[in-house]
This record gives sequence, C-alpha cells and structure tokens, in this order.
Amino acid sequence: MSDKEMNNEPEQVRIKERPMKTFRAGAVSSAVWRRTGTGKDGQETVFWSVTFDKRYRDKEGKWESSRFLNANDIPKAILALQQAYSYVICEAATDDNLPF
Repeated sequence: MSDKEMNNEPEQVRIKERPMKTFRAGAVSSAVWRRTGTGKDGQETVFWSVTFDKRYRDKEGKWESSRFLNANDIPKAILALQQAYSYVICEAATDDNLPF
C-alpha cells in the first residue's frame, strides 16, 4: 500500500499566491504583495510587502534567482524598488484600511 493510499486525508491543491504587481529593470525585479493580518486591536488589517531578486543563468543554462547584486545591478534594483514604492503609495491612497 502506498503512502498516498494510507493517508485518509483528502489531497489538497495549494494555490500559488501571485504578487499584485511586478516591476523589472534588466535582470532585477521587485514584486508587491498585499497581505492581511490581525492587528493588536484584533481587527483585520492590510499591509504591503515588497520582495526583489535577480535572475541569472547558471553554468548549465538553468535560470536561477539570487538576492546578491553586482555593482551594476544596484541602479536597476533602485529603479525596481522605487517603482514598487510608488505603486504601494498610490494603492494605499485608495485603501481606507492602511495606517498611512
């Protein structure tokens, strides 16, 4: 009997969460995520997160991600993060739940 057959729990499909918006500058990208959580007062609150990474090909030609930047990647990261920040500020202006 396989492990799957022994497990009586229903198989759940995990839905991959997608960012609200992604910005790219060359190989560097930033992604804006809208999150919800519970505040100190117990009320549901909305907050924004931004991630960034750099894509590159390894020796075998496979695409990889890195958080490390070369000196020439820094202006690209700044641009991608500034675009993400502008997006968050514009979206926050239309969202009454945000604290700023």
